[in-house]
Amino acid sequence: MDFLQLLNLNDQDEQSLQIRKAFAPYTPLLDVTGNEILALVVLLNLTLKRDTVKYLLDEKLAKATLKNQKHLDTCVSEVRWLHSHNLKYPDTRVSGQRLIVEAQPMTEGVISSSLFPLMLGWSHNASAVNKAKLFGSSFLWKQRVCNLANLLVEKELEWQKAFQALGMTKRQVYELREQVLQAINENQIPSEVSDFSPQLRFPYEGDYISITPVVSHAVQASLQQHRSQHVGHFADVSHAHPASVGDLSSSLGGHISVLNYPPPVWPSNTSNLHHSRLARVLAGKEVFEIGAIRNKAFLQALDALASSNRQQTRQLRKKSRVVSLRFIRKKLAEWIAPLIEWREVCLENAYSIDDCGIGVLERQLLEVDYDQYPTLISLLNQRLHQQLQRGNTTSKYAYHPQLLTPLKSQLLWLLRSFGKVATPPEVPSSSSQYLYLQGSRVFDANSLANPYLTGVPSLTALWGFAHNFQRRMNKLMSRNLRVKGVGWFIRGYSAKPTSKLPEFSVLKRDDQSIKRPGVITSRYCDLVMDVVLELERNDEEVLLTSADVQFLQAALPSAFAGGCLQPPSLYESKDWCKVYSDRQLLFSTLVRLPRNGCWVCPSKTKLKGFDDIFESCSRDSFEKPAMVGYALLEEPGERYGSIEQPHAFAEPLIGMVNCKSAIEVRLKGEKAFFNDSFWNIYTEKRCILIKKA
Repeated sequence: MDFLQLLNLNDQDEQSLQIRKAFAPYTPLLDVTGNEILALVVLLNLTLKRDTVKYLLDEKLAKATLKNQKHLDTCVSEVRWLHSHNLKYPDTRVSGQRLIVEAQPMTEGVISSSLFPLMLGWSHNASAVNKAKLFGSSFLWKQRVCNLANLLVEKELEWQKAFQALGMTKRQVYELREQVLQAINENQIPSEVSDFSPQLRFPYEGDYISITPVVSHAVQASLQQHRSQHVGHFADVSHAHPASVGDLSSSLGGHISVLNYPPPVWPSNTSNLHHSRLARVLAGKEVFEIGAIRNKAFLQALDALASSNRQQTRQLRKKSRVVSLRFIRKKLAEWIAPLIEWREVCLENAYSIDDCGIGVLERQLLEVDYDQYPTLISLLNQRLHQQLQRGNTTSKYAYHPQLLTPLKSQLLWLLRSFGKVATPPEVPSSSSQYLYLQGSRVFDANSLANPYLTGVPSLTALWGFAHNFQRRMNKLMSRNLRVKGVGWFIRGYSAKPTSKLPEFSVLKRDDQSIKRPGVITSRYCDLVMDVVLELERNDEEVLLTSADVQFLQAALPSAFAGGCLQPPSLYESKDWCKVYSDRQLLFSTLVRLPRNGCWVCPSKTKLKGFDDIFESCSRDSFEKPAMVGYALLEEPGERYGSIEQPHAFAEPLIGMVNCKSAIEVRLKGEKAFFNDSFWNIYTEKRCILIKKA
């Protein structure tokens, strides 16, 4: 809805409500080109309390407001608290600081403020939130994002005339411009770090740097606008005193929307997996994962494969067919995965399959050697079409003439692939050493990876854990080892939407007792995870051996992503820390991980905006947005209160990760896993990025 449509509304109450929403930062920007006087009337009336304004287009009220010099001076004084990045989010105890920086160089493939036009927000005293709207509200004018403060500073003639039309003289407009110019240029970058601002320490150019993460107003406002359009998956983060946080929070009543994309992990009692599978068989239920072949995306891939001949060109037909076959193969692997997982458990624990009514195909998949798997293709293909035939939405694909050959060929490829990866290692294939940390539990980890996103914990937290482990390990063992890459498998994930109650730490005014500070809302999760560290050593360093395991266990950090990290209890596992010098041996262990978990791997998806996230996640449910690093907003330099010199303010970066199931990693093989599943830290173009190692 544009400004002219708003002006044509007949109901004054509805018109005022819609105009108020249109100038709020959580809605798409309103184009006011050609309606400068009316826009100024609205902005002036927005500075008053809502119950005193019956009609936002009341020009008489706007003129009286403009003549109120005390009120106007207060509005001008709030210009010095406009910001591009909000230092008071989420901790409102930060005071006396604001940050305005120009657009930074674009970082390819990730979302940052460089992808959005510069847009200023406001945060200061909660009582002045309305008065800040005169010069701080953003809108479109001549196809660019503006606010009244910028337009006055730029001496735009149309807006000078608008002020004059409401009763100001040229001299008064000039004096107002000078006041606004002085206020907007004052202390744009803080000279010190507030005690309440978080700081993070990172390796940077051969030393360490301290950064203070800050949230971009433009990115956060764009996210709220997408939420209002009902696209994507979101969660709310609530703030008890929204006006103290800023104008965006105030306009939403403190309910800030964040992307909500948790990892595709579901609960599973792996300790009783054999018995649970037997129970399904006794109950007459299928052991195959029926949901994989009734998945909406799987059916769309079948549709695309069956109709690929309708594409106009040969190249389009080939591309459509290849994409569909790859996705179908992935889903068919998920369909067979429960039996492969059951087979591994039976082999590992020497379980025998009694006569419990299990089908012929299932028994053969559990008992025959992997190299005999291709002989089961006819039975498996028949079972697939039988299960397709039983579903209301899938029956039309059963024995479809266009799908018979492709589905059978993909099943045959899978059966052959299981035999390839099951070959036991004979000769060590790599000189690299790997440290496998199994089954670590993390309580109250921060799932709110940054102010835009909740779900997968931050990849910077993963690398911070690995770097901390490296420092502790080298100190305990007097070694000089370096973590070259880190792989991450999430076994269990449980979201906890509640906030933490802070400890008593604030002295009351009577100086006789202490109280809790205000609750800072966040989102947390509990994790069970495996971590694989690739270790690099100097030529003179000796290899790690099993005798070093006790020191490596002692070096395990006690924190991860702000949560408490603990190794597995003794009744769960004693050998949770292992050293591998052979890639094949390590991989043969990793392929047996439970199918309910996922490997968090680098993705090839490049982002140019939030729409790319929504499209990628709807196309592939295993693609998830994640926090991948920081972009420095300034050249690092000395700053009072910093834990390291140099220091810089930085904004979080959003990228994509590919959550691969254990069965998918198994089928792609050892080489693909070690090439495509590890993370490393890189510093480039004033960015700290966690990328593919």
